[in-house]
Amino acid sequence: MTRCLNDRNLFLMNEGDGDKEQHSHLESCPSCAQRYHRITADLQFIRNTLQKAPASIRLAPLRMPILYRSLPIAVALLFGIALVWGESRLLNPISPSSTELNFNHDLTQFLDQVSDALFTNPNDRDARAISPDPDLDSVQAALGQDCSSECRELFASLVQERSR
Repeated sequence: MTRCLNDRNLFLMNEGDGDKEQHSHLESCPSCAQRYHRITADLQFIRNTLQKAPASIRLAPLRMPILYRSLPIAVALLFGIALVWGESRLLNPISPSSTELNFNHDLTQFLDQVSDALFTNPNDRDARAISPDPDLDSVQAALGQDCSSECRELFASLVQERSR
C-alpha cells in the first residue's frame, strides 16, 4: 500500500478492525503512526471524561441587581410623597398675594372702563348705526323663506331694545 491511511481507517484500527496490509503500513509509516497515537490519546481522553461521575455543581442563587430590587421601594416612596403633597395642596390652597390681588383689581377696573368707553354711547349713535334691514335679511336667509309679519315685528322690537 503506497498511500497513507485516512483518519477513519486509523479509528477503526484502534477499535480492532483493519487488515494485515493496513497494520504493516502503520508500522512502516511514521506519519500514520503519529496520527494513530494522537487519535488514540484523544479517544482515551474522551472515554475518561465520559466515565467520570459528574461533579456536584452547586448553583448560587440568582440575585437581582440592586436597581431592580430597590425599584418597588422607590416607586412606593415617590407615590407617598405625591400623595402627601397633593393632599396638602387640597387642604391649604395657595392664596394669591396682595400684589396679585391689587393687579387683578386694577385690571378689572381698566377693562370695565374700556368696555364702557366702547359700548356706552351717550349720543345714541347705536340706534342709527344698526339697520334692521341687513339683520332681517340674515334672519330670512337662516329661515330659508320670507319672514312673516309677526317675525318682522318681533325682530324690530329686539333691534329697538338692543339700541336702547
